[in-house]
Amino acid sequence: MTINWQNSLFTAGTRALVFAIATLFMASIAHATVTVTDPTATLPDPMGEDVSVYTHNPYDEGKSTAARNIATTGDGQRNLRQTFQLSDTINVGEIILSLHVERPSDGLNLRIYEVEDIAAASWSPSGAPIYQFSFEELINTTDWMSIAFSGGDVFTLEQRDTGTQGYGFEFSDAQNANGANLGAIRYNNDGMDAYAAGSWYPEGGGREASRDMGLYIIGTAAESGLPGDVDGSGVIDLADLQLIADHFRQGVSSRAEGDLTNDGFVDFDDFDQWKQNYGGSLAEVNLNFLSVPEPAALSLLFAMAGLLTLLRRSR
Repeated sequence: MTINWQNSLFTAGTRALVFAIATLFMASIAHATVTVTDPTATLPDPMGEDVSVYTHNPYDEGKSTAARNIATTGDGQRNLRQTFQLSDTINVGEIILSLHVERPSDGLNLRIYEVEDIAAASWSPSGAPIYQFSFEELINTTDWMSIAFSGGDVFTLEQRDTGTQGYGFEFSDAQNANGANLGAIRYNNDGMDAYAAGSWYPEGGGREASRDMGLYIIGTAAESGLPGDVDGSGVIDLADLQLIADHFRQGVSSRAEGDLTNDGFVDFDDFDQWKQNYGGSLAEVNLNFLSVPEPAALSLLFAMAGLLTLLRRSR
């Protein structure tokens, strides 16, 4: 639906306010297109050249372990975290977690943060997540769950191991509804610090120094997406713009639908990335789609229109 602003009741100032308010309704979690498997029988060699991060294997013989469920209870959504350091810049091809999935339909949210201190006394990320994903098509797993990325879903993590700097993973169920219970993350419970370059933080936010979950992060030779290239053709062109226009102000499931910024929503940021990397002219290009507000904002617009009408009648 397109609103003709010239024929509306809104002033220019009101239109600017409405667009600002509409921005607040944008979705914030990407729905990545990935391959999820149970790699329990085929775990990679921790010393393999592609394994960039390996914490430990909590299932090793002789280890005492415990687990915490990724769930939502009457106390709220349970966020579980693990920090780590990365000694090289990599394109991430696979993440393997010591996660026993029992109810795959509940889905998994994964947020990746930069942290200034991987061993801080409490969970203290540096600002907003740098990546966010929602994995809705999971499978039942026994001890481990693998998330493999390919094509435009490959993403880059920069080297981050200066001093105490690093990254933090944060996990929660995707439903965020009371009673959701995706499954359990397994960690060591033997009083030993199994992974010195990171820490485990349960939902309370306090560091548990002698616990670490099992985690592999594996690099890939595949390139992360070329800025502005929606369809993966290696060329930034009008075909990429068309995909952005087709999904503008919509929640989407992959880069191929126009989500260049990997936030799960196609908006001005995605268009701007395309525009900054497109070398051609926009003189003859139809950009009317940029004026279309998202559906969640339309009801707000109509409510405001009704209010303004009442105010005018009362004068």
